[in-house]
Amino acid sequence: PPLFVSRVGRMDPAGLACVTTAAGIVRYHWHDMEHRYPAALRTVRDRDRDRDSAPSASPPGGGGGGGGCCETAVLIDLEGLSAAHASSHVLAVIRSQTELDALCYPQTLRRMAIVNAPPFFWATWAMVRRWIDPRSASRVTVLGGRGTGTDGWGTELLDLVGGDPALLPREKKLRRYKTGCIV
Repeated sequence: PPLFVSRVGRMDPAGLACVTTAAGIVRYHWHDMEHRYPAALRTVRDRDRDRDSAPSASPPGGGGGGGGCCETAVLIDLEGLSAAHASSHVLAVIRSQTELDALCYPQTLRRMAIVNAPPFFWATWAMVRRWIDPRSASRVTVLGGRGTGTDGWGTELLDLVGGDPALLPREKKLRRYKTGCIV
């Protein structure tokens, strides 16, 4: 499956709040899901077809994912996350995005792994988990804390990428990924 990598700890919540609103971020997320996400899935599908000649699912089309579906694995790296990332502005964005995703894109999440979670993350996760539909929440796994390294997460991350170790980012490679990329 395609792997979406997000480096949330690199985000600057105060800077983001200066240039846009929660509604603006959600509109951007919707636009991204309707336009960039299908194009990225087509690129991954074509790369995989060229690599092993195996057919893959069609990317979602417009109108909330109609016209086919392709599930994506998501890796969220929380390295660098601070309490500032759990502000009311950020939590409002997370809540709005989870509502939008549940309504318009319920079939896009195959599995999600959250790595490098700082200690305060557990309280935030307990709140956020209630906003996510149970089916999607059951697909999320929080793996280890800081310093564990991706090599220590082994089978969980292999499952995330469908058992293909070539798609599994290693610690040094993970740091090179830009947030929001699909590989």
